[in-house]
Amino acid sequence: MEGEQSPNASSPTRQSTSISLDTASYRDPFFVHPSDNSNVVLCNPPLNGDNFASWKIGMMRSLRVKNKIGFIDGSISKPTDPAKLAEWMRADGLVIGWIHAVILPSIKDNASYAPTAYLLWKDLENRHVESCAPKLYQLKQQLASIKQDGSSVMVFYGHLRAIWDEMDAIRPVSTCICANAKDSIDHLNQDRAMEFLQGLHDRYAGLRSNILQRIEFPPLLTIYNLVRQEEVQQFLANTIPIVESATLVVARHEGDSSSKTNKKRSYYCDYCHKDGHTRDRCYKLNSYPPKYKRKDGTTLATTYVVLEGVLPQQSDAS
Repeated sequence: MEGEQSPNASSPTRQSTSISLDTASYRDPFFVHPSDNSNVVLCNPPLNGDNFASWKIGMMRSLRVKNKIGFIDGSISKPTDPAKLAEWMRADGLVIGWIHAVILPSIKDNASYAPTAYLLWKDLENRHVESCAPKLYQLKQQLASIKQDGSSVMVFYGHLRAIWDEMDAIRPVSTCICANAKDSIDHLNQDRAMEFLQGLHDRYAGLRSNILQRIEFPPLLTIYNLVRQEEVQQFLANTIPIVESATLVVARHEGDSSSKTNKKRSYYCDYCHKDGHTRDRCYKLNSYPPKYKRKDGTTLATTYVVLEGVLPQQSDAS
């Protein structure tokens, strides 16, 4: 009938409402997905006491993805509304379980009684912030001793980058945009460029000297790209002579073979009309050598010398 709508006419509205509700749920930090459980491992390796800086970065990244970072940084406080309190306690307990799942049992035993995720996180920070000094000292030692040796420039730079990133996690770089902060960042980048140049192989000594003699010291990434280009050029320079030498060997071998063939063909016997020897070396004319083997494998027992058409006399058999 006119004015009536089909049963599916309102489905787009219901679908859009369902989608909007799902989106709102995911944006709610109290929302707990059915697949979430407290035993999920959000980052690896687990906290062992010496890797707090890198573990902290990985854990915070995972909690941001889960929209639960506010439970550890204090931005989500405990609600007073009884209806919201139950949801908050469920989500906060889930975060506590996630933290416990990625720390060693020896550390977990001393942090099992924290009532909230925020207090647990602060306890771990306070316990490990002072222990970062030995780790920083260890990283400084690695920077002083690391060398490129036989690895590629890309691999060597990657090792340095990993050490620098871990140091930044222990001692974060200032994000201030003032002039003093900019100078500090520039000095830090110059120090890291020096560390990169210091560990390079001696085959880059010429390029390293050229960079250090520049009035305006280039940025780290510019130096890295220059060294990478030099690496490619040296690789090509070492590859081309090998190809050329192999070509010369083949050409010389072919030349020797052709010269021997031409030399052999230059001799011609006008008696037997064959190549390879002259008349004075012709066996048919001058006699075969003793025990000469024919092509069929038989051997001449007696050598006959043909002189002026006279054959040796045969002895009387009778």
